[in-house]
Amino acid sequence: PAFAPDPEVVAAARLRAGATGASIEIGDDPVAAVRGADAIYTDVWVSMGDPEAERAARFAALAPYQVNAALFVHAKPDAIFLHCLPD
Repeated sequence: PAFAPDPEVVAAARLRAGATGASIEIGDDPVAAVRGADAIYTDVWVSMGDPEAERAARFAALAPYQVNAALFVHAKPDAIFLHCLPD
């Protein structure tokens, strides 16, 4: 819950999704999130310059959401994995 998306951003995304026929789903079950997915996109847990105490807390909180082979197996067999690149 501490890392949930900003409710205003979610509301704006749902508004746009409704106009385009898309849908927005938010949850906290990583297996459900990737089940049957064509693509899985992720971002970093911490940024350069984040305090060390914050890093440890984020790692502990986000470890269950790590995209690894055990999680990726729930996506489609031909799914792709995407990760943001540095600027």
